[in-house]
Amino acid sequence: MHHGGDVSAHVEPAAELPAVERNVAREAARWLMRLSSGRATDAYVHACDQWRASKAEHEHAWQRAQRVNARFGLIPS
Repeated sequence: MHHGGDVSAHVEPAAELPAVERNVAREAARWLMRLSSGRATDAYVHACDQWRASKAEHEHAWQRAQRVNARFGLIPS
């Protein structure tokens, strides 16, 4: 599910998300931090959407990053 960089978008429950590789999880966290910074350009939002769509694991990692951020508030909105 893509939301053009909307970091407050629906987040899947943990039980529905498969495990992801650590490097992919880190990449998702970097995307999320940049998109949450308020400095992301439209091109960056589009690139993130493309990254998420390129592999199911990327989307799963994105969902996990959003879930962690929503739960712990690690990235200020």
